[in-house]
Formats: sequence, C-alpha cells, structure tokens
Amino acid sequence: MKKFSPCTLSQNFLCYLINYIIEQCIILFTKKAYFASIGSVQNALPYFWDKQDWLRTFLEYIMKKALINIAFFVVLPVLCSVKAEAKTSGIDYEERFPQLKEQIIRGSYNDALGALKQIILDDELSHAEKYDLLEKNYYLFKNLGKYTEAGEILEFNYLVNPQDEEVLAKVHAELTRFYRTIRKWSKSIEAHFYYIEHVKLKPEQLRAVLFDIVDDYQRNRDYIKANQVLEEVFSLCETKDDFAWLYYYQAQSSFNQNNYPNAIELFRKALAQEALPDYEKVVALYQLGFCYEIVHKKEEALAAYELALPLSQNSLVIENRINKLQGKK
Repeated sequence: MKKFSPCTLSQNFLCYLINYIIEQCIILFTKKAYFASIGSVQNALPYFWDKQDWLRTFLEYIMKKALINIAFFVVLPVLCSVKAEAKTSGIDYEERFPQLKEQIIRGSYNDALGALKQIILDDELSHAEKYDLLEKNYYLFKNLGKYTEAGEILEFNYLVNPQDEEVLAKVHAELTRFYRTIRKWSKSIEAHFYYIEHVKLKPEQLRAVLFDIVDDYQRNRDYIKANQVLEEVFSLCETKDDFAWLYYYQAQSSFNQNNYPNAIELFRKALAQEALPDYEKVVALYQLGFCYEIVHKKEEALAAYELALPLSQNSLVIENRINKLQGKK
C-alpha cells in the first residue's frame, strides 16, 4: 500500500484549503448575483442571508464545503486501499475469480470492471448468483466513492437476462435514482429511454417516465429536448394532476428561455389545476411573480409573491422581492 507522509499531507491540506476558500468566494458571490438576477428560487435560496449574520453564515458555508471536499479528495484516497481490502474480504468470491478481488485492492478499477463484465457474460454462474455478485460489487464501489464505476455495475444487470421485464423495471428504478443522486442527468435519461424501448408500458407508466425524462432534460438545461418530450406527453394526460405537471414543466422551459409572457400563461394554467405539491406551487408562484416584474406588472407580482410566502419553508428570498417592490430596504 502507498505510504503517505504526514508532513506532505498537512502541506497539501493547507494549500488546498487556501485555494478552495478563494475559489469558493468567487463562485459564491457570482452565483448569488446570477440566481438573484434570473429569479431562480430553487438555486437562490442558499445565497441570501440576513444582513446581521452574513459573515458568520458565509464562513460556515465555506468551511462546510471545504471540509466535505477535503474529506472526499484528501482523506478518502489515503483510506481507499485499506477500505477496499476490508470490504472485499466480506464478499464471497469464488476461487475462480481471485483476480477480481486483487484488482479492486490494487485500485485497478477499470480492469476490475472488465473482469466483472466478462464473468456476467459467461455462463458459469446462475442468474441469481450474477445478480448477487453485481449487487455486492455495486455497494462496494459506491462505498469507495467510485460512483461512475458503481453506475456501470448497475448497468451490467441488463446483461444477465435482457428479457426479464421485472428485473428491467427494478434496475431502471435503481439506476435512475442513483444517477439523479449524483446529478448525472444524461445517464439518467439514457436509462429512462432504455427502459421505454425494452419494456411494454401502460399509458400511465409511460407518462410517469416521460415526465421524469422532461425533469432530467430541464435539470441538464436542454430545454429544446424537454419540450419535444412534453409534446409527446400531452396526448397521455388525462387528470388534473397530469395537466398541472404538463403546464408546470412547459412554464419552466419558457421561463428558463426568457420567454416570460408565455411562462406567465403556463404558470397560471398549472396553478389553476390546484394539483401541484407545495414545493412546486411555491416555485411556480415565485417565478410567476418574477415574470410579472420583468413585464412591469408590479401589482400582479406582489400578489404572486404574497401567495407564495406562507407556503415557503425559507421565506427570506420572497420577502426580499416583496420589500423591493414596496420600496423597503
């Protein structure tokens, strides 16, 4: 195992901390100004603080972010090989697969993935044994912080029995949840489309998956493709819930493409269905208010913000907009 000098580690730690704090200062204030300017309530919330406590809150934010990243990028590599050996010792590897364990312990993760994939493609193990081996290795790589490799291992489940729709549904749910957790929207979208192509879905199931695809496209800021999918979803909508989500996502696309008059119309349609969950209702009302501000309709903007205020868990952003419109500091 590679040896790490405490002196070297302390020097690296100090350099990393200084560079990281400087970098975060720039990023933080840039984000605050940007998200405030476009009215994005989801992203703006963390960057608005009470004026009296701004220094303490700022320092807490920077240190929390620094410690998380230091733990991930400095401490984790030191412990990685020790942790890998401890974890692999608990996995029931067959005697014919000793190279897989050795590759993981050595940190040769790409080689380990190649060996694991070949095991799955071969016929030496039963389907149940292959699923078990993949599950154990998925959690192993995930616990080691190797999220890209963990995602690939989840995808290997498709190779075991591509015709088993029950397994495909389970893998789809796990894979999309995993990729969304690590914010790999394009990989989540790929998993959704694979599922649609290989499983015959009922209309309500297809509608739910297509809405998830729209959400991933919008999070990935690909609004053109999001709108293309929404056109397909329209024919599948039946209930107030369905149309509320349809108009909400259409409004989000218009809002993020600076088409504020169209966003106003669509947000109003979404809210008129009275079916959005509270969080999305707050977002819709806040962004509706912001759109009204852009088109110089002050009274309508105030009305939207005041409706959002009692529903919001963090009302400071909304209060700031109201105070601004009312001429208060």
